[in-house]
Amino acid sequence: MTGGGAAEALARSRVHTAKVALGERGTPRWEQSLAERRQRWEDGAAAKSGPQQDQSRVRCLSRYR
Repeated sequence: MTGGGAAEALARSRVHTAKVALGERGTPRWEQSLAERRQRWEDGAAAKSGPQQDQSRVRCLSRYR
């Protein structure tokens, strides 16, 4: 998929934010305390500029990490 311009850049940014929040990028989750992981999830959810639904999805998925 190429030529997406601004929409593609926004999508990639949101995916990166979600992956960092879930521990797939950055410091491995097993090297962080529960408090550090929770802070990362909350920071990721707060950084999302999308609808509330997206923030809820990150919080829901973070329960399984």
